[in-house]
Amino acid sequence: MHKARVRRPSAALVVAVIALVFAVAGTAVAVVGLNGREKKQVKKIANKRIAKEAPGLSVATAGKASNIFSAQVAANGTMLGSVPTGASSKRLSAGVYDVTFTRGYSGCLISSNLATQGTVVAGETDVGPEPANPKQLGVGTYNSAGVFTDHAFYVQMICP
Repeated sequence: MHKARVRRPSAALVVAVIALVFAVAGTAVAVVGLNGREKKQVKKIANKRIAKEAPGLSVATAGKASNIFSAQVAANGTMLGSVPTGASSKRLSAGVYDVTFTRGYSGCLISSNLATQGTVVAGETDVGPEPANPKQLGVGTYNSAGVFTDHAFYVQMICP
């Protein structure tokens, strides 16, 4: 019977294994190894990079967007919810609604869509400013034949 010969690993294999151990250990240290001073440095670098790429933004001001307004309205005109809170809605006639936000629409991108709530709804919406009130939008909802019909809908404003 032949004895199994145990070969010693080559120098290249030893170097490769050591490099792998250091690479994995180095990554782990980098992830958990930031102290308070280093975290401040990273934040400062991130702020500089963001200021260069997107003037006016910073890590400190990231968070809740204050220029987006949205409302969900039921087919009967009831306001189901708005962001931020404070919007109101009113059904004027079949498929015709007014939605009033807490901010004026001047300079804003405005859109609307039928609220499907998991079902396919054939139809469309249109939305436009109400000249008499700079915070009010008129929304129309239509069936697929283009006739005003009551539908639940969403309306959004993205403002500068």
